[in-house]
Order: sequence, then C-alpha cells, then structure tokens
Amino acid sequence: MRRESAAIVLVVLLVAAAAGTALADLDFGSAGKVSANLSTSESTGAVPSNCTTTFSGGLPTQEAGNQSRLFVILPGSTGLICVTYTLNDSTPLSPSVSPLRLTSSIYVVNATYENNSNGEGSEYFYSSHLAPGLTESTDPPSVDLPLASGDSFTVVYSVTASKNATGFYSLSFTGSCPSLIPFAVTTDSQAVTPSDYTGFFASGCVKASIFAQVLVTGIAQMNTSLLDGK
Repeated sequence: MRRESAAIVLVVLLVAAAAGTALADLDFGSAGKVSANLSTSESTGAVPSNCTTTFSGGLPTQEAGNQSRLFVILPGSTGLICVTYTLNDSTPLSPSVSPLRLTSSIYVVNATYENNSNGEGSEYFYSSHLAPGLTESTDPPSVDLPLASGDSFTVVYSVTASKNATGFYSLSFTGSCPSLIPFAVTTDSQAVTPSDYTGFFASGCVKASIFAQVLVTGIAQMNTSLLDGK
C-alpha cells in the first residue's frame, strides 16, 4: 500500500518543487535578528514582550509564487514565534467550538515524487512523524469564544531543540498556511537551501474560515527569511 499523505501535514502537494537559490545570510549574533525581505500589512496591534523582535503589520508564512518563510533556531535553544489571529467578520462564531484549542508541532517529512496509480501524471506522496529532540508549547493553549468578529488575539508558540536535534523539519501551528512551513535546527545557516525541503513549495492549504488573517508578528531566539523554490 502506498504511504498515506499524513493527516498531520494536512495536504498532498500536486506540484513538484525545484531547487532554488540559497537562503539569505542569517546572523545568530543577536536574539531574533531577521534578514531583509519582509512583508507587511496593516497593523495588528501589540505583541507580547517576550517576542523581542516584532514585525509591524505581521509576516505571512507564504509569499507569492513558490516562496515560503523559513524559521531557524540553534541546537540547544528555545525559539518563540508570536502569531496574531484576526477573526473573520463574515463567519458566525459559535460558542459550541469554545474553547478554541491552539497547538503547534514539528515533523520530519519525507516526500517522494511518484506516478499516479491511474497512469495520469505524477505527484508527491508523503510520510511523516513527529521530530525527535524537539518539544513545543503554546501560550495560551486555548481561547474562549465567542469573540467579536474582527477581534484579534496573539499566541506565543515556543520550540525547544535538544543539542542533538539538528535537521530540516516542517513546522505547523493552528491556522498556518502553507501546510509545510520550512523549519531548521542548525549552526550552519549558510548551508540551508530549498533542496533541503523537497515537496514543500507551491503548496496550498484550506484556510480556516474562522480567521481573516494569521500573521507572524514577532520572534525571539530565532531567525526567519524566505526560501524561494522557483
């Protein structure tokens, strides 16, 4: 039986990823330093103070074309990602889903490009498992509903890597798009390229209708840049 496209990575990608340009220089000399090439949108309000680098307006995790945002931490460290959620004005918010639970996970993802069983073209097939040596936590772990449409709230996701947890992974958190967000634990950021993330690019996902926007509004002890899988 062919490996299932794991539910935990949410989608099967239908477009092959091609190797692209190398990751821009990342500097771990100061906590949360971020490279250039950042996107902004309208203001999303205050960000918790423990996210020491903030982005006015927020960063999407997927840009135009085959660009996806990469997050990098050092082995033996804990990185923080502040994510601000804005509720959709047009989606009724039912108290039956309260509390809204918020989670994050890091996965090892294996992607293979194979022929379809019906003989019509090829696509990526995935297998995945939770990444060893990495732990995640969420603050707050849930939000009580109903909130008013258009309201925003910010969640702090933390990832702790053991000293031996180097590697290339997929990050996911509540409401995240694309389904496969590049995440690395490394001391050699210059060596990270799109080819380390086969099948990650040009990915789509079904956005949660409850959210109008999901934006990264801050980080700490972590770096971020764009990978271009063109």
